[in-house]
Amino acid sequence: MNHQIVVLGVGLVGRTIAIDLKNSGQEVTAVDLNRGTLDELSQKHGIRTLCESFTGNDLQALVRDADLVVGAAPGAIGYSVMESVIMAGKNMVDISFCPENFMELDPLAREKGVIVVPDMGVA
Repeated sequence: MNHQIVVLGVGLVGRTIAIDLKNSGQEVTAVDLNRGTLDELSQKHGIRTLCESFTGNDLQALVRDADLVVGAAPGAIGYSVMESVIMAGKNMVDISFCPENFMELDPLAREKGVIVVPDMGVA
């Protein structure tokens, strides 16, 4: 079964995640501001891309149709991105280290009925 997965941030790690997910047969949308990386993902890997900011109110619209959201944003915005995805009612796996205590989002995630796997990290 194919899932709609949105990858927020396609730097070094997010790019690799998007390609791996696409190669596993998932429908992937990569969102970033780096047009060069997005063009490569689209042309070489057939990944749908959106050259947009994923901060602020637009984020909920970007993930509306997603079955899963992968957060690969810089740590400085990781917490706010996670919070917005939870508010949108979407499940999420996040690799962004954030200095804030992500456990403070647990009550909100429970209220929204979503699962969030924060601070996954890549070794």
